[in-house]
Amino acid sequence: VESCFFVYMNGKFVGMGKDARLPSEFDVTSCINYASSEKDGNEGDAKNILAVIVLKWSDASFLEQQDHWRGMGGIHRSVFLYSTPAEAFIEDVFCRGELVDIDQIDKNTFRQDWKGLLKIQARIGRDHRTRMKGKNIYYNEQVECVRSEDIMYRILFQLYGPDNSPIFDDPIDAASAGNCLINDAHLRSNLISFHLEIPGKVKAWSDESPNLYRLEASLMRINPSSLTNPTSKVDVLDFKIGFRSVEIRDRELL
Repeated sequence: VESCFFVYMNGKFVGMGKDARLPSEFDVTSCINYASSEKDGNEGDAKNILAVIVLKWSDASFLEQQDHWRGMGGIHRSVFLYSTPAEAFIEDVFCRGELVDIDQIDKNTFRQDWKGLLKIQARIGRDHRTRMKGKNIYYNEQVECVRSEDIMYRILFQLYGPDNSPIFDDPIDAASAGNCLINDAHLRSNLISFHLEIPGKVKAWSDESPNLYRLEASLMRINPSSLTNPTSKVDVLDFKIGFRSVEIRDRELL
């Protein structure tokens, strides 16, 4: 949004922002009108009104005028609502695919097959009563994401190739020890960060050959005390990623 905006849900103030053209996210759980259950004898859908008030000019316009066009106030991207499981959900996943041994590249030719590396950061979100605020992710502490004395949550990762075939034999759990593909793993409560080596070769992304992979992140609920269903899937997100490398060498952009 440019330049300043205020968000209201069903007439209740939710939040505001002044960072033009940057994404913003607000928790509107307490402002939502929920549909009545069939037990109440009312099967009608609840209506919700989301209002976004946009101001063309604000005090931030003075600072932002130096690096982009002014006077284009409005909403420049989609506005949408989404829901998550109440107990726990995948709040955020950031992944980046890189090529290994890029120094061996010949700038006059383009290779398709490379060794690949995935850099992944993920965060487990919980309801507003138990949700933890963001902390420095780079703490090398093996702390489980625990909601109660028995229940734990972990995120498992699986990578699928351009032909949609799985790359790993089993989903990757960065919290488990002994996996030789995992490097530089940092875990702290609901945060996780690690580097993941890709077995075999990956197909590089380029504008001539836009090879894309799909990373699937699954949030698992682990309840050791349950005999019937000790492990269940709570939430799933997937992303399209490509393996590439961009650098400047000998005054040339590669």
